[in-house]
Amino acid sequence: IVLINARESLGNYEKELTELALDLDEGMAVKLNDKWYHGHECINVLALLSTKSGVFNKFNSWIFRHKTLCLILYPIMRFSRNLTLRLLGIRKLNSSN
Repeated sequence: IVLINARESLGNYEKELTELALDLDEGMAVKLNDKWYHGHECINVLALLSTKSGVFNKFNSWIFRHKTLCLILYPIMRFSRNLTLRLLGIRKLNSSN
């Protein structure tokens, strides 16, 4: 897995993400076997790929391996992230301001 900080550079992935209209302000994304997963699908895939070592990984795997829970919890997580960024004064990635 390669982690990319979208605030720094998307590298070779910028064109793909743009063509697929995957907005990283609206959700995280992961590419697995040439397929992109975005938002709640992304956290589900990451949970299925994660190791079960450690309490944090076990908890994440237990919660997010269920697609329905991802669908329910992801909007809450995204709202919390957006609120935190706003309170910290951090602009959205695609903000022109």
